[in-house]
Amino acid sequence: MKLSGIIFAMGITGLVAGNPLPQEDEEPKFPKPSFSKPALPSFSKPALPSFSKPAVPSFSKPAVPSFSKPAAPSYSKPSAGFPKPSKPPKSFTLSVKPTPPATPSYTPKPKPSYTKKPTPSFSKPPKPTPTDDGDDDDDDDDDDE
Repeated sequence: MKLSGIIFAMGITGLVAGNPLPQEDEEPKFPKPSFSKPALPSFSKPALPSFSKPAVPSFSKPAVPSFSKPAAPSYSKPSAGFPKPSKPPKSFTLSVKPTPPATPSYTPKPKPSYTKKPTPSFSKPPKPTPTDDGDDDDDDDDDDE
């Protein structure tokens, strides 16, 4: 292949690829078009109507009348010689017990212990061993007669 054929083939492949090879002293014949996106129309949502709740009327409780007990009259009894001890004022203390945890604590129940009943043992009578003396007659006592 000739050198001019190689350059021509390179130019064709460059055009097909969309990348023409301009010469050093030449500028590209077609300027690159620049595309700008058209401005998108902006849509704004209409303002939502705001509804306010009517004011809740506040009711104040009427003042509770305070009643004070009249001072108890102090009566002095004639003492019989024994002075009455004075009582200290009562004071109350509130003791708060700690609350148990929310999860129930699991305590395993003890397993009942069973005693195994002894199994009755039955003993078999021993088998009589046959004696082989060659005599099959059972009436050995009758021979005396």
